[in-house]
Amino acid sequence: MSLGNEYELDWLSIIIAVAVILFSIGLIWFLKRKPKGKSILLVGLPGSGKTLIFGQLIHKKPVLTVTSVKENVGSLALDEKERLTVVDIPGHIRFRQEFFDAHKRAAKAIVFVVDSTTYTRSLKDITEYIYDILTDDQIARTSPRILVFCNKCDKGPRVKEAVKNAIEKEMDFLQVSKQNMMNSSGPANNNTFLGKIGNKFSFSDLAKIEVDFAEGFATDENISIHDQSEVRCDLDVLHQWILKA
Repeated sequence: MSLGNEYELDWLSIIIAVAVILFSIGLIWFLKRKPKGKSILLVGLPGSGKTLIFGQLIHKKPVLTVTSVKENVGSLALDEKERLTVVDIPGHIRFRQEFFDAHKRAAKAIVFVVDSTTYTRSLKDITEYIYDILTDDQIARTSPRILVFCNKCDKGPRVKEAVKNAIEKEMDFLQVSKQNMMNSSGPANNNTFLGKIGNKFSFSDLAKIEVDFAEGFATDENISIHDQSEVRCDLDVLHQWILKA
């Protein structure tokens, strides 16, 4: 074989090797890339006001709320070209997991609605619900942004920091309890521990999922829901957060 042919073969080998490397990098990126969901999931305990928020987002007015056994679904226009699906997940513990599982793959973001006037009485349930979402395998993979929206904050001092601190403190107790239970029954799943081992729980320590806190209100409880001329709401922060999610 001539020197020229050997030279051509060397270059051909290099080109093939580079192509294989680039293809491998592209394949890894494709497999690991974060799916782009098109849904905003509204979740929370019964009575938190998430269905009122759904009505304001989708219909620009409050809606009558009853304990729901299925989800509410609507379309929210972000601009002239882009629309998102908003899904109001039932808050009752008997139904919420079924509908959350049905919609979580398409989640671009999750809004967890908290009643800021009663959260101290239901803190344990709120924290367990948030824990279940954060440790869900699908949510861990796709890492949608999460907003804890403190509803009914139209009067009085700002409470979002108080809500955040209370949930973080309760999460410490919850994780200790769950870890003790799992240690007694066998090795624990890494996804079930949130934050940094050895530190007190903080949302800022979550490795993959960004959790924000905001406050506002969907409607004034002192005004009749049928009197549309006097209904007030303040969801500007929520709208802006959805645009950036």
